[in-house]
Amino acid sequence: MDDQLWERADELLDQALEVPAAERPAFLERATEGNEELLALVQRLLSHLEEDEEELIPGLRLSAPAGAGLLDDDEPPPASPPGTVVGRYRLLGELGRGGMAVVYRAERIDGGFEQEVALKQILVGTESDVMVRRLEQERQILARATHPDMARLLDGGVDDQGRPYLVLELVDGVPIDLYCDHERLTVRQRLELFLRIAEAVAYAHRNLVVHRDIKPSNILVTGEGHPKLLDFGIARLLVGSEAEASLTVADHGLRPMTPAYASPEQVRSEPVTTLSDVYQLGLLLYLLLTGRTPYHRESSRSPLKLARAISEEPPAPLRKAFLEPTPEGPEEDTIATKAKIAAGRRTTPERLAKELGGDLSAIVLKALRKEPTRRYSSVEKMIEDLQRYLDGRTVAARPDSLAYRLRTFARRHSLAVTLGALLLSALIVFSVVTAVQARRIAAEAERANREAEVARQVSTFLTGLFEVSDPSEALGNTITAREILDRGSAEIDQRLAAPSLVRARLKRTMGQVYQNLGLFQEALPLFEAAVATATRVDGADSAEALAARSDLGGLLITLGRYDGAEELLQTTLAASARELGENHPQTLDLRANLASLRVFNRRLDEAERLFRQVWTTRRQVLGPRHEDTLATANSLGTVLFARGDLEGAEAVYRELLEDLRATLGSDHPHTLMVASNLGSVWIQLQRFDEARPLLRDTLERRTRVLGPDHPATFTVLSNLGGLLGDTGELEEAETLYRQVYQGRLDTVGPDHPKAHDALYDLGWLLSLHPDRLDESATYYRQALEGYEVVHGPDHPYVQDAAYQLALVEARRGEDEEALRLLETAVERGYRKEGVLDREELAGLQGREEMRALREVMEAAE
Repeated sequence: MDDQLWERADELLDQALEVPAAERPAFLERATEGNEELLALVQRLLSHLEEDEEELIPGLRLSAPAGAGLLDDDEPPPASPPGTVVGRYRLLGELGRGGMAVVYRAERIDGGFEQEVALKQILVGTESDVMVRRLEQERQILARATHPDMARLLDGGVDDQGRPYLVLELVDGVPIDLYCDHERLTVRQRLELFLRIAEAVAYAHRNLVVHRDIKPSNILVTGEGHPKLLDFGIARLLVGSEAEASLTVADHGLRPMTPAYASPEQVRSEPVTTLSDVYQLGLLLYLLLTGRTPYHRESSRSPLKLARAISEEPPAPLRKAFLEPTPEGPEEDTIATKAKIAAGRRTTPERLAKELGGDLSAIVLKALRKEPTRRYSSVEKMIEDLQRYLDGRTVAARPDSLAYRLRTFARRHSLAVTLGALLLSALIVFSVVTAVQARRIAAEAERANREAEVARQVSTFLTGLFEVSDPSEALGNTITAREILDRGSAEIDQRLAAPSLVRARLKRTMGQVYQNLGLFQEALPLFEAAVATATRVDGADSAEALAARSDLGGLLITLGRYDGAEELLQTTLAASARELGENHPQTLDLRANLASLRVFNRRLDEAERLFRQVWTTRRQVLGPRHEDTLATANSLGTVLFARGDLEGAEAVYRELLEDLRATLGSDHPHTLMVASNLGSVWIQLQRFDEARPLLRDTLERRTRVLGPDHPATFTVLSNLGGLLGDTGELEEAETLYRQVYQGRLDTVGPDHPKAHDALYDLGWLLSLHPDRLDESATYYRQALEGYEVVHGPDHPYVQDAAYQLALVEARRGEDEEALRLLETAVERGYRKEGVLDREELAGLQGREEMRALREVMEAAE
């Protein structure tokens, strides 16, 4: 199709759209005067555009390349195959193509020297006088370009078929947006890279060239970080001065452009000047900073709707474009996308949103003005404003107010001499700003003083408690730490009758001490009172109330009250993230508590995800060897252990134990916890010789540091009992297990999951005695019933207890009960890892019931 045909089709299309739809066929028959090719083209365009008539833009013209994009059923023109010789070059393969030309990777073959190049040639079937002149003009433009960030012209000529070609410097790089994301360049680094391209465009303008097609694919960045501006195929030379901005070659109705990166004047077929390049640079910078274009919602619409958006829809400020939900997916995907975009700029979503506001957004939006005269008057002016932004100075894109100048001063810590005429206004504004800042400082000082006073009164109260251990006060009586705590708990309400933050803080502090001593029931009312008091005094979402709710949630998990902990932690986590921030220590504590709850609920994927979030943030904020960071690493090891990844858990615990011993010492509770966990892993791996000394040493230290009745001491006793059971030392193992069970009863009560765990362990140990199966069945059944109450019938703990009880019942001859238990477990999805007890089953093959039992058990394998 030649250019005159497209021009005539465009005119008839405008006229046809003014005619009622029913009368259009007859109108077109008359207007095309028997030109079948013209009639077919207009009809095809109508079929694509009729449904979008309301989106048509006055004055929009269709050109051969732009209009052909609507006719997506056209076959693309063929490219020359590899091996084709063009002049002194052999084509190696296609690098890319546009509407009218294709670029090949080629090699020089004339024997002078080896060189790989980029060879550009008009596509077969698209040759026209205009296209030939355009390629010749591109050669003229490139011949004048000597800028280091513009691809160089190396050669040119005409092939055997008379088609002209250009030989260009081969740039081995990737588009600038992909490079920035792959290298995770910061906002500042992206701006510095962008400025190099802007300088290249400014250089072209100084040489009377307007590019007209600035987009990521036309800017390649090498592995060394050097950008190259490519493809001057639709560029134009300017006559005379830049101010005249008229083109040397008439367009003949053609408006070549890339629609998604076109300027408003391009889609409206208005004169294109250097200000169009300013717009396209602004569009490129928008993409590099936010990861999106201003018109991303139009990406799935028709070309006419996209053109309307470019021509009329104001671009959103950078911060809003980054934060607003995208139409591509649900809110969860939006959050993940924002996190990915921010990570690609080596920052957080919150910090990136802040950086994209203010001056930077104003600069980009000024370049993207719909009216060319309201943009920067030149690329140099845009470069100057960006450099001022990078230097921390005021920018021309923002209104030149005194308040703005003062804010810039606060950022740069220096102030240029202001004009004498503005001095009075500056003093007034400065006074206002100072007053506002003074009020803010006063408010922060008041909060700090209040916190200091709360801490002072808490310290005074606690100091007074310990005065009872002074001989002059005790008068010969021995005062235990528990008695001091009990006395303090009773005195809080006596001394501080009125609700206050001091009372809330004391309740919480005393509760923490009770909890650390393993006195969980005593800690519970203190935490509940702390939550109530802080909420009443300072509000439900105050820092003190959130801290008390976090402590209470963690204690509820310890007490096995999982439903209450779930609701409390979820609401408190949302409030803490909103009020204190995602990375605040209190928010991280809450997220870690929620992850611990997920371990107990056997929702291990979610638990691992939450723990990894907390671990990553704590490493960044607190450092890799901070106590809280190391505690989170221990939690990750616990998740791996629960998954059955024993080797992975062992690696985590080994490294962590070394760090904790070096950081906190061998007797610290965190260190002893990890040592106990590592011993559990070695038991499962049957490395008993390594586990035995580690667990005995840990037991001795925990008993000495925490006392024999502390819940953490019972955990080591339980682990050691398991080791002794596996090695056949059944008598000592039973002594330890019974000690653990009684300790659990005394500290957490018979309804706690830990008490059920102790019953399960006793059931397992006694099942190793052939003559004590009745006792084993009793303990297993009690554990099973307790698990069902706490976890529900479908929990893995319930199913495993049912399976173990079934094995014992089968050995006791209770075939029907064994079969019932196994069938119930299998129906609820139970799968037993590893090999079943085949030795026990071997002696039961003679009975039909046992054959059925064996089939059910093997189905669970």
